[in-house]
Amino acid sequence: MNKLFYGSLLFLFLASAGCKKTKECMYNYPLVAADKYIYPVKPGSAEWNAAGASGIGQSYPLDPIYKLCQIPENILQSMSTLGLIQSLEENPCMVNMLLRDNSKQGRDEVLSRLNVSWILNKRADAGTNIIKYYESKDPNIISCIGVDYDKFLYATNWFFFNMVCTQDSILNQLDSPKKRKFAKIINEKFNTQLQYPKFFEWSKTSSILLMSQLMISDNFQPYLVALQANPNLNFFAETGALVDDFYPIVLNFTNQFIK
Repeated sequence: MNKLFYGSLLFLFLASAGCKKTKECMYNYPLVAADKYIYPVKPGSAEWNAAGASGIGQSYPLDPIYKLCQIPENILQSMSTLGLIQSLEENPCMVNMLLRDNSKQGRDEVLSRLNVSWILNKRADAGTNIIKYYESKDPNIISCIGVDYDKFLYATNWFFFNMVCTQDSILNQLDSPKKRKFAKIINEKFNTQLQYPKFFEWSKTSSILLMSQLMISDNFQPYLVALQANPNLNFFAETGALVDDFYPIVLNFTNQFIK
């Protein structure tokens, strides 16, 4: 745990600079909420490092770090839904998802400890706003980012955002046509990401998981039958742990689902 813990702090410290665009970009930038929260404490800062050091040896060593990742209540309650979505997407504690055995376990632990996630899940329009925001995101933007390390960070953030979207509390807000529309959007973005395999290789798994989750949420019977027939595929759907190459299988069912 300590090795992973320190590794996450290093990752966050390096990530704090953000993704730098070095040239005029021909692609459209995503929607940006005017009230997106800017976290005052950054990974690698003195306060952040002190919080990390204070947690060493405790039963839950990340508790002091999570305290730095909360948004003040007087700000949180009045934020727009898109503002909540983007504030969660850029929350510095999202990287803690990597500390657990599988993607869903990491997702559940991290999101359950962030107040911005609690409020987002109470918004009745969270699902529709997530679809709108996802549709505005363009993987091609990665070609406008300067150095490879920042490109990897951009692709990793896409992984974290996909995991936010896989929550049943979000997907259950959507009716069947919206679920199919969302799956189509994800599939299109996924195919674009394939043009940049060096950077999006890891985040592909979360995109596949999100498409899988949408089909399960919509009770898409052909896919549910496939899950029953393939224990390893079902294990992936339940955990996000990739034990085999399920990309072609999930994509094949997704193409049927979005017709």
